Amino acid sequence: FSEMMYLLILAPLVCVIWRHKISALVKTVAKVFSSSKLCDEYNAVTLGLVPSKDDRQKDCFDNNVMYFIFLAGGQTRIHLQFLCKDKNREASFLLRVSRDGTTFLRQGECSRNSTTLVAESLEVEILEHCRRLRVSFSGMDDLDEQFLKMNFFFQVFSSPLEDAKHEGWIQFGAAAGQLAGDEFKLRGVRGRCKPVFNHVEMIQGQHGRSIFILDSEGFILFPGKFALKTATVEPGVFKDEDGNITHIAHNKDEKLGVLIDGVETATVHRFELEDHWSKKSTSRLSEEMSMDSEIECVEFSNPLCSNRELVGGKGSSLGVLTRAGFPVPPGLCLTVNLWRRFIRNHEDISDALDNLCRCSKDDESDLKSACDKVSNAINQLNMEDDLIKNLQDLGRTVFCGNIWEERLAIRSSGCDEDGVEASYAGQNETYLGVRGQRNVLRCIKQCFSSLFSLRSVLYRRQISKPLVSNMAVVIQRMVDADSAGVLFTANPLTGHRKEFTITASWGIGESVVSGQVDPDTYTVDVTEEKPKIIESSIGSKSEKIVLMEDDSSDVYTQTVTVDKSDLCLEDSEVEQLAHLGRDLVKFFGFPQDIEFAIHKGNIHLLQSRPITTLHRYSDWEIRHELDTPQFSEAELLTKANLGEVLPEAISPLSKSTVVLTLDKMLQRVNTERGSHRLYSPHSWVWLKTIEFHTFMDILNGILRWPEKKLSIATKAVDFAVFGHQAIDETTLNTSVARHGVRDEALINLLLLRDILRQNYHHQTERDHFVNFQLSYSSPNPTSIGELLNEIEITCNELARICYLHIKNSEINVGYQIIVFLIVAGSKEEWDARLLQQVSQLLTLESSSVESAGVPHGLNKLCAEIQKKDNWKERFAEVSLTDATQWILTELRGPISDFMEKFGHRCLKEMDMQSKPWKDDPSQVVGTLQAMLRLEGISRKEGKDNQVNCKTDSVIKDGILRFLLPFVHRSVEKREESKSMLVKVVDRIRRIYLSIGGILKEQGLLADVDDIHFLTHNEIRQLTLKNPGNIVQKCTRRKKIFPSLNRVIFPEIVDANYTSENDRYIPSGDTYLAGTPACAGQVKGRAKVITTLEEANTIEAGDILITISTDIGWSPYFPILGGVITELGGLISHGAVVAREYGLPCLVGTRGATKFFKTGDIVFIDTTLGKVFKS
Repeated sequence: FSEMMYLLILAPLVCVIWRHKISALVKTVAKVFSSSKLCDEYNAVTLGLVPSKDDRQKDCFDNNVMYFIFLAGGQTRIHLQFLCKDKNREASFLLRVSRDGTTFLRQGECSRNSTTLVAESLEVEILEHCRRLRVSFSGMDDLDEQFLKMNFFFQVFSSPLEDAKHEGWIQFGAAAGQLAGDEFKLRGVRGRCKPVFNHVEMIQGQHGRSIFILDSEGFILFPGKFALKTATVEPGVFKDEDGNITHIAHNKDEKLGVLIDGVETATVHRFELEDHWSKKSTSRLSEEMSMDSEIECVEFSNPLCSNRELVGGKGSSLGVLTRAGFPVPPGLCLTVNLWRRFIRNHEDISDALDNLCRCSKDDESDLKSACDKVSNAINQLNMEDDLIKNLQDLGRTVFCGNIWEERLAIRSSGCDEDGVEASYAGQNETYLGVRGQRNVLRCIKQCFSSLFSLRSVLYRRQISKPLVSNMAVVIQRMVDADSAGVLFTANPLTGHRKEFTITASWGIGESVVSGQVDPDTYTVDVTEEKPKIIESSIGSKSEKIVLMEDDSSDVYTQTVTVDKSDLCLEDSEVEQLAHLGRDLVKFFGFPQDIEFAIHKGNIHLLQSRPITTLHRYSDWEIRHELDTPQFSEAELLTKANLGEVLPEAISPLSKSTVVLTLDKMLQRVNTERGSHRLYSPHSWVWLKTIEFHTFMDILNGILRWPEKKLSIATKAVDFAVFGHQAIDETTLNTSVARHGVRDEALINLLLLRDILRQNYHHQTERDHFVNFQLSYSSPNPTSIGELLNEIEITCNELARICYLHIKNSEINVGYQIIVFLIVAGSKEEWDARLLQQVSQLLTLESSSVESAGVPHGLNKLCAEIQKKDNWKERFAEVSLTDATQWILTELRGPISDFMEKFGHRCLKEMDMQSKPWKDDPSQVVGTLQAMLRLEGISRKEGKDNQVNCKTDSVIKDGILRFLLPFVHRSVEKREESKSMLVKVVDRIRRIYLSIGGILKEQGLLADVDDIHFLTHNEIRQLTLKNPGNIVQKCTRRKKIFPSLNRVIFPEIVDANYTSENDRYIPSGDTYLAGTPACAGQVKGRAKVITTLEEANTIEAGDILITISTDIGWSPYFPILGGVITELGGLISHGAVVAREYGLPCLVGTRGATKFFKTGDIVFIDTTLGKVFKS
């Protein structure tokens, strides 16, 4: 009845306020109230957790298709183009980079699979189909004069826009990365089409509005809104699907134009599509040779020794180099056929290998035991006579004498070693200086067995290679080196191709490779024909490795002390090495990692393999890979009250699931307010990411449907979201220019509809989620694939509760706007007294709000503890571990009741990386100890509050008395729906931890919790045995995450975001202003805290000064004197709980954690809306 009365009161009010035509109003009402469905059905594809099948088929490197990326901004333009050929998985590429008047051009050939293009200097990887890709370039231009290092991520603004004429599609997007060490942000397009070559124009407006034109037809992007196909009406005039006309006027040099009916200045970028590539590949990584199925010994000079599948990576490289005439010591290879014979003819080896495969998912101790069994079986082999005879016969040819009398280097040569993707450096064994038949045969067996050392098996498993793989062995004449080392034909730090780096030391090079000594280092400039040493540094080189003369032991080398402080290489030797390196790069077509030895002035080449780290993710990329692209320089983002829910960096896993789902539901709510046809999931993004921190988009989110001019409603939203007025005329006008003015009747009728339906919808969803448990589609899911399927099935439940919570929050803000409208009346300036009155009206009449229940529950636990004898000695003063054990034993019932209701809550509870209280009760126990140590201090109890509805009008008072119960219940519903949301997140979190356990057992993760540093899509890729560099990224993300958590951003950031160094720093000398959230005056000691980890230092009566609070702070509210936060509005967590406890509170107090210091005496006066230094 009360809701119907509410409708009768407000419906005529809507008609009067907005003066809408009755007929139009009737249609709008019918449209708004015709749907009773709360939320659409969603799945993993529609939410964006995984790409659709259509996206995977569309965004891949197919045959006979051209791909292009065009980027521009300021004085920088990047043009990258590929032509995928019909066969052999080959492609041609062209890269043109223009910057500050100079142009860099590189063309070449590359290899490809469906998602990756790789060349000597270029790597392109599709990270998420039709969403993200990465480009890395490190190399010289076609004239071999300029070096360029560039890496960037391209992320899309639009779905693929079909282009039937060219049998392809395009996507608007933006790139962020590093170019020659400088950070850049460019906007542009990517796409694919048949090889129909023409020029392309990309026109960029100052607010990010862009047009892409191909063959006089194209697409127009309205940033943050939609993208449409255009049709040419006449030269320079385009019409979109709605018939709207866009005029483009070029000036004479085609550099500038006027966009959108002459209102907006625009920049025109012209790109020429190329139809030919002149440069041919010089790559000689491998030669296709037929593989003899029987041969077991082959010399380096035999063409068969070029086959990686026969002699492994190291063997094939030495074979190719020998046949090309490089100075390689003579040698031979025992092929993989010998290894296969061992497995075939020795049942104990094959059984041990089967056992290894069976236990590959068990714990590490079982795996080590299985590895040892394989190694022991191999080492106990008796070498067949025919193998010994083959070695003797071939050795006589290769070494011109008895092989058993030679000093030999015996090296493992795995078939996956020394490739472009992975080097396997140090994973398998090498034996130096071996002599004698017994020793040689033993070392051969030990090389084979090293393939199954625990270290090697874990490495292969981490990069998703088969545990049982093929192995060959290299046997090579040992060089008794005077000096030896490693030559990199590209600077390992910068990737510069004209700077070679040499590290060398005395004696055998093992001391350099193993890091046993501090070697000499040389940097050589090879720009000119004659190499030039530009820098050299002397290492300590206190030891060197030399050959032993005695063959009676199993040790063939020894380390001796040397006393030489000179450089170990002559300048002439450095010059010779530089020439050799240059020849090897020219021969292979890739920068090389070269091992060498020098004996009596002669250089011997021991190994040459591709450098595998040139396209390694930079530290900048690790921090920014998941950043959201920005449409233009005009974008504005904010933490605002979102900083309470997601206060620090959020884990990649939660970003790709929880935040993604929240964002999609915010988009869903927004589509109700306008045309669905204009919707694009890529450009309607609300929640955006910078360095793993989450922000709300002001222009394309909060102001998606703007008013025509600033009003009381806009101001009320500001105080709800920011805690102060934040939106100005300029920001509003930008939004209006971008999105147009909203339909006021539709917006307010939607709010009215949601208000009327809130009780029913909330109760329906509460009944569904209050005892929510995951229902598995398979009986006992155990594999990663099955568990991921369960998550993807359950994501509709996550979407459903996210939608409810967003609706409840929106209604809560709507009520707050109504209260502001009633209280403020015609006042344009809102002083602290008015804001204090509103905050008092928002105070609940009873402490039934969910978040306030936490400190109530803690007070009850304190009371239970105090009933026990000697409670202080047994609980308050013991260690945290002992206290936790004590309470779980002595107060099993009360603590279980508390955990049953609140155990799913914790600090940063929307981040699945955070452990809930029921998994880590020490978080709660530590708070209880702190509360009980405050002997004699009375802890505040939440109390029933009598709300004073007195205003300057009897009519207003009556409306408020009627309205406020609805307002207060909406707060309760919002907090309850948030609790239900956290419960669902916790259930999903547990499935991910099960997946993390499996990945740990498989050796792909070092720890179960490392799963949080992968995205959902990356976990799916791991199940497809396509790890790429995912595991390495996971490790590096985990390493940098503590530093990301310490990054503090200002409340509002622009497209060129800045972090803590540019935060707002107040200039006042004695006070700061904020928004009163709970009335009162209090004086006390300031406690400035930016992380909850510091909260255990809070003392009774302290005034907490922090950036924001979430439910993790709730336990401390009973002992506080007051609360000051930088972020948050009148309905934020801190404001709600402070009102429950009657704590004087100011929110939106910008710069407070910078202005005040712990120990300052401060005075809060909410009637003035200020906090003073006393």
